[in-house]
Amino acid sequence: MQVCMLVRNTCTHDARVIKEARTLAASGHNVTVIALKSTEAPSTENRDGFIIKRVPVRPLHYLLFRKSSSKPTSDNKRTPVIETPRFPKWAKFLYKKIPLLTFWPHQLLLMQDYFIRSIFVASKIKPDVIH
Repeated sequence: MQVCMLVRNTCTHDARVIKEARTLAASGHNVTVIALKSTEAPSTENRDGFIIKRVPVRPLHYLLFRKSSSKPTSDNKRTPVIETPRFPKWAKFLYKKIPLLTFWPHQLLLMQDYFIRSIFVASKIKPDVIH
């Protein structure tokens, strides 16, 4: 049976998920864990008989406020550099005045982006069970 597990962390130290995936893999199931991508963890990892696939999260509101520029290198070629999101002054002001109202939409957009990307990866795996 093909089992796909979705987690909202990098799954590097999530003992609960690792133990469950290891047990399912030992029982003869094909297990794939879809997790969040981080800079430290590899995109794909084989561990104890199961596969961990990590997806990047790039929500739309980050892309809207991100500033793109270019930076010269030692050989005088310009390489593109993408900086962290720079939110406009009205967004910073709103966040300072009403932090709860701006925090929850941000978290919802992050969850939505992760969910869409995870389902896309899971659809390629064609699992019998999604957990």
